[in-house]
Amino acid sequence: MQTKERIIYLLDTINENKILQVKAIAEELGVSESTIRRDLKELELQGKLKRIHGGAVKNTGQNVLNGHKETDMYQRMDINYPEKVKICKLAAKKVKDGDCIFLDGGTTLVPLMGMLQYRPVTIVTHNYLAVAQLNRPKAQIIVIGGDYSSKYAMGMGSMAQNEIAQFQFDVAFIGCAGIDQKTGMAYTAEMSSREIKKIALQNATRTYLLVDQSKMNVLGFCKFEALSTFDTIISEEGESSMEIDEEFMLVEH
Repeated sequence: MQTKERIIYLLDTINENKILQVKAIAEELGVSESTIRRDLKELELQGKLKRIHGGAVKNTGQNVLNGHKETDMYQRMDINYPEKVKICKLAAKKVKDGDCIFLDGGTTLVPLMGMLQYRPVTIVTHNYLAVAQLNRPKAQIIVIGGDYSSKYAMGMGSMAQNEIAQFQFDVAFIGCAGIDQKTGMAYTAEMSSREIKKIALQNATRTYLLVDQSKMNVLGFCKFEALSTFDTIISEEGESSMEIDEEFMLVEH
């Protein structure tokens, strides 16, 4: 298959499925994975798609997230995956043996479950993607129920909020849909998870916001919390090197 034909095929595939995997496409077309990656790189430069770990997603040009336009959580798993792993490794260092931990929803926090499940801690979560990482854990795992959201792969609603409100957390790891670097505000994609995050923050001694660079200057459906509320904001750049506007340096209190 010639380059032009491959490009047309890639565009048709991503327009139809919104996501594609390098390995699967390479097998379908009978070419090397490096060839597909070069094609995707060129299409990304043209603004036709956004490359992710192991593939690509359709580039909608949309930088405001809400419950209707945000990518499905299962599709988001591979987006910036190496960065998420790096963030979670930094976050795991904040945990002490014996801690009671709240693990928020979202894909950024999923690798953290794998890193903590064999430690002598208690983990409370409504993140079903994280729960799927469990493999005979040594940690005590408390899974919050409530109304199951297939879009966000988490328990939500008043029942989930009431359950989480019963705990006192040593550590709360929180995710978000985006942050506004100019105003120093974190955003969520919808209201139900916003309330769960707020309850966890109120009931936690130490609070950490985990955010990768793809969330910078991305506005969510609703405001969640001022960035200054958190003890530390952890990105792939570290804990204290991420700047929020010229006068806004995020440092651990």
